[in-house]
Order: sequence, then structure tokens, then C-alpha cells
Amino acid sequence: MAQNRRFLHFTVVALLILLALSLRMVYWQLVGVPRAEIAPAQQIIALGTASPTPPPTPTPDLRLIERGGIITARNAPLAYGNGAGRVYPLESAAHIVGYLSGDERGITGIEGAYDDELLGLATPEPERDPVTIPAELPVRGYEVRLTLDERVQQAAAAGLGNRNGAVVALDAETGAVLAMVSYPRFDPVQMQNADYVAGLEGREDVSLVNRAAQGLYPPGSTWKTVTLLAALDSGHANPQTMFEFGEQQRDENGSYYVYTVDGFDVVDPNHPESRLNLTRTYAVSANAAFARMGDEMGARTMENYAERLGFGRSEPPPFDIDASVAQLSADGSLDDNVLRAITAIGQGELLVSPLSVALMTAAVATNGDVPAPYLASALLAPDGSVVWEREPEVWIDNDFDEKALQDAQNIMIEAVRGGSGVNAAVSGFSVGGKTGTAETGDGSTPHAWFTGFIRLEGRTVAIAVIVENGGSGADVAAPIFRTVAQAATQP
Repeated sequence: MAQNRRFLHFTVVALLILLALSLRMVYWQLVGVPRAEIAPAQQIIALGTASPTPPPTPTPDLRLIERGGIITARNAPLAYGNGAGRVYPLESAAHIVGYLSGDERGITGIEGAYDDELLGLATPEPERDPVTIPAELPVRGYEVRLTLDERVQQAAAAGLGNRNGAVVALDAETGAVLAMVSYPRFDPVQMQNADYVAGLEGREDVSLVNRAAQGLYPPGSTWKTVTLLAALDSGHANPQTMFEFGEQQRDENGSYYVYTVDGFDVVDPNHPESRLNLTRTYAVSANAAFARMGDEMGARTMENYAERLGFGRSEPPPFDIDASVAQLSADGSLDDNVLRAITAIGQGELLVSPLSVALMTAAVATNGDVPAPYLASALLAPDGSVVWEREPEVWIDNDFDEKALQDAQNIMIEAVRGGSGVNAAVSGFSVGGKTGTAETGDGSTPHAWFTGFIRLEGRTVAIAVIVENGGSGADVAAPIFRTVAQAATQP
């Protein structure tokens, strides 16, 4: 009997505790929390008048879709599925094509930019409206055709070889990218391999950075093309303008001229002549003449022409894949006389991508407009029909003087015919361009640059080349330009 009383007593106490806890819970739900802190749905649940939130709908398995292919302008495959995974036949196109995540979604490059189209989920319009995954998944995705010419791409890859750097070739009028090579590169297939990805850090032979569009470098003397057009278009100089260099100086490295601005000497060891016209100053890359022009034209003039050619703007060029903003100076200003003078020869705080240099060259080589670069030229339905085709666009609309442009083009041609760019010449074709040997500021070997154009029947192709720490642009980068330009001449 006593045991029963103890059990009854225990039961009553337990019920009282449970009742107290229940009352406390109700209090905190209805009274203890201020109304403003309870969302409407929470208030309803607290009052016991609503059902719990239903479980989320399972995410469709997009891996059931046959992902669309990526092809070149000549219909050569760049990415396709073979039943066991994604195949990437052209190794040099890795940074352009990009790679997939473990759940078969595009991460970078064209795979990322056109992920929804390749899965057949996107509204088939160039605007690519936001995607709603349909109730029934498509069987196959769309195919993306690029502007790449695989022959030019392979020539660029062969020319660059296993040297760190990049090559960009594009149609100067339309902005269609014919080749874009960056080295070192990566294996897109292995990007789903955790061990491979984990081992990327510290590897000098692999890079996920697309140096062609994202790499930023001092441009060296290739930038003298900007200074040249600024001087011609503003009326500061003409092809016959003469520059006097004064007395030649000498040290243990040889003879040189100087241009002094605010006590700072811009050294010019590139020529023995004490007097040259503008055409020859560009052909021999006379630092003193270009530093003087930059100094005398003033900050606003230099900044204006730089911006009109794509440098020092707040945004990168519009592009299918990631691209960097080309930097004019740390604060965007060239008010400092010394900085402006050394900027005019391509040093200072300038940082440019090979793509930005190629676009500048395209503008100078044609009508002055900077084209909007692009890679995707068309979207094709699974049955092969064309869903949309890309129309070329202008990124920066300019109104440079026609004679100034023509003079700049002729001066660039003379630099290849009888100046520092002779190693870029292609027999039978009109070629213009500029070498660059860009100091890095850390005492290492300079970057080797060449940028230029080749005139073909019906179009002009602009090409920019950089070899990191390659040394002389004339000896290292110009021959790569020639290799790529020769490939572009093929019908």
C-alpha cells in the first residue's frame, strides 16, 4: 500500500512538472516573445491553427540531361559527353571552355557562362532570362558555337609553348575571338577529382587563372600606341614632327639619352640618333620622345585617350567569361608629371591584360571604335537548328580623326617594316605593330610583349602576345605573333 502511495505521489508530481513546463512553453510562445519578433507563420503555428511546413521538393537530377556540346567556328568539338563523362579534346582551350562541378554544373568559362543553355533549361534568347527548372527535364541541352578558329588557336598554343604567358587574336572589326591561349593551364576533366584539385596549390605547371583575359601586367612599349594616337588626334604631333634628344650619356651599360621631368630621368637607350621624326621614334621605341609627349600633353588629355581605348575605366570589357579591369594608375589620375611621363612609355602604375591590349590595337587598326569581344557566336537546338546568332557590338564608340588613325596605322606598319617589329612581318601581307619589353619592378627579367594587326582579304586581325619574364619583345614575342598571324591567313 505504501508503495502504491509513493507511486501515486510520484505520478502527481510528474504531472505537475509537465503542466508547469507546458504552461511555460505556451507563455514564451504567446506572451514572452514580443509580437514584432514572431513572423506571421510562426504566430499561426504557435496558436495551433496551421500545419508544419511541408518538406522541400527534391531537386531534379540534372545529370540525367545530355549536356550540350561546345564547338568551334568550324564545328570542331571543344566539349562533349561520351556516356562516361565530359570530354575536352583541345587542351589549349581549357580556360575558355571551363569545367564542371561534381553535380555537373558549369563553374567557369563557357561551361559556366552558358550552363543553363547547355542543360536545355534556359529561355532560348540571347538575353538568357532567369531559369525555372521545368517539371519534366529536357533530354538534351543546346549546343554553343564559339568564334574560335581551332587552327589559329593551335598555332597560338604552339607559338607560346610551355612558357608562362598568353596570346589573344580577334577580328578587329567585330571583336570575335579567334584564339585565346593561357599557360600554364589545367585539365578540365580532372577538376572533379578531389586529389587533383587539392594538389593544385603550389604547382607551377597548373593555373586556373586565364592570363589572356584576367592577367594584369605592365604593358611596356606596346602602350606607346596609345600615346601615339593621343598625340596625333589631339594635334600635338604629326608623322614628321622632329624630336631632339640632346647630348648622349654613357655608363657601364652603354650609351643613352634622357628626358628629365621634375628631376626624374627617363632613360632612352633604344637608338643612337640624336634627332628623329615621330614615325622613327615609334619604330625604334624612343623613350625620351614618348615621355616628353606624355608630359606635354597633360593629364586630362592622356586620361581621356586612355579611357577611350579601354584603360582606366570602372568596368572590364563586356565578355562571355571573366575579364579584368585595365588599370591606368592607382587612383585613376595622371596629375603627377613624373607618373604621366613614365606612363606614356608603358611603365608606372599601368596594369593591362592581353585582351585589353588586343582591343586597343583593334581600335587603332580600324575605325577607332573598340569592339565588344565575344566568344559565343550561336546557340543551336538539339536538332541542329539555330536558336540565336550573336550580332557584333561596339564597346566604346569613338570619333577619332580619320587622318590621325591612318597616320597611326602607317606608323605601326613602318615599325614592322623597318623597326623593332621586323620579326613579326608576314610575307605578302600588310602588318603593323609594336614591341614591348616591360620592366617588372622586382629586378626580374622583363616581360616580352608584341601587339599588332595583319590585314587580310575582308578583315583585319589584331593579336597581342605576352611571355612572362621572356626578355626582349622583339626577339621573343614578335615571332609568336608571326606564327599566329600566318595561321589567320588560311582561308
